[in-house]
Amino acid sequence: MKLFQLNKIKTDALSAFRRFPLFMIFCITLSLVSIFTIEYGKGLDWNTRLNIYHFLSILSMGILFILTLTNYTEKVKLLPLKFWIIQGLAIIFMVFYYLITPQQFSTFELTMRIISINLGLAFLLIYLPYHMDNDLSAFWVYTKTLFLRLMTTYLFTMILYIGLSLAMLAIEKLFGVHIKGELYLYLLIVLSGIFAPVFFAGGLSNDYSYYAQPSTYPKALKFLVLYIILPIVVIYMTILYVYAFKIIVLWHLPSGWVSNLVLSFSIAGLISFFFIYPLKNSENKFITGFFKLYFWLMLPLIALLFIAIFKRVGEYGITELRYYVMLLAFWLAFISIYLIITKYKNIKIIALSFFIIAVLSSFGPWGAFSVSERSQLKCFEKINYSGIFTDFYNSLIE
Repeated sequence: MKLFQLNKIKTDALSAFRRFPLFMIFCITLSLVSIFTIEYGKGLDWNTRLNIYHFLSILSMGILFILTLTNYTEKVKLLPLKFWIIQGLAIIFMVFYYLITPQQFSTFELTMRIISINLGLAFLLIYLPYHMDNDLSAFWVYTKTLFLRLMTTYLFTMILYIGLSLAMLAIEKLFGVHIKGELYLYLLIVLSGIFAPVFFAGGLSNDYSYYAQPSTYPKALKFLVLYIILPIVVIYMTILYVYAFKIIVLWHLPSGWVSNLVLSFSIAGLISFFFIYPLKNSENKFITGFFKLYFWLMLPLIALLFIAIFKRVGEYGITELRYYVMLLAFWLAFISIYLIITKYKNIKIIALSFFIIAVLSSFGPWGAFSVSERSQLKCFEKINYSGIFTDFYNSLIE
């Protein structure tokens, strides 16, 4: 197989550096600065370390941003001058974002923000090249290619890391050579931050006509979806419907934990729906039945999700995590209703809508952190008022 040939990997690596120069520069910089920070960060004060972490966070965002823009420019076949103008504007935007982003963020808040933005950019990478293209088959093949390339990259990276780590351990044990424990972490950073991006990006085709060509549905993917993912989704759905029936019979509000189960089930089902999309007209009754009924069956479970999360919010207010659970619940409701009522089931809306909510939720007065802060302050004020009233009442009856 070509995928496992050393020459093919070498060709892909050269292709990645040639087609995605800024992307590779960002990846290498992120890896080297991360290693430097781990090695010498203990001697730095807290503010300096926080600023470095902030820089690394913006850099990680820039990696996906640059990759997305480069993919888009290849799709629309921009001239080299326009290509570099867009790359330059992207750098200016990231520098501006770095400068205007408050430096006093906690590491938790900064981490949550960058995860949210990066997830949004990952979906933008899927959507943007086909935002003006109505060929859903080509869009599906492109997305499937990205997913399979990502899985292959992850597998290769883990195998390579395990193999090299065992080699280092063997050298240490057999020859008595002292190897610092940090070197294993540095190896993981280099493989994840340099090898994996090179392998992933280099294997992507820059000829988008390739994705528009008729192709057979991969047998391995069909087996995975039909005999593993879909049965698991059906089992989850059965459990949740039994639980919903129990709630109705006992008239007992659901626990907060059920929201995690509904979300996991919904996301797995949505992934399954996407991957069986080309088989929607298949003769397999299980697939066609799932395609037609899944989102109808989702609606009662989404209602259960809303009940569970609003119960927790009513008791303890909104936190960042509850905000994101609520946001995902509204997003799942929107996607379900959209795919039920529309005859032309445009699966691109899944990627576009997720990009919008992920990015918008990371900043502004409507964002996760601002809403959470206001909610928790209100809860704190209620507790204080309640405490004052209790003290006043106790002083009267004493």
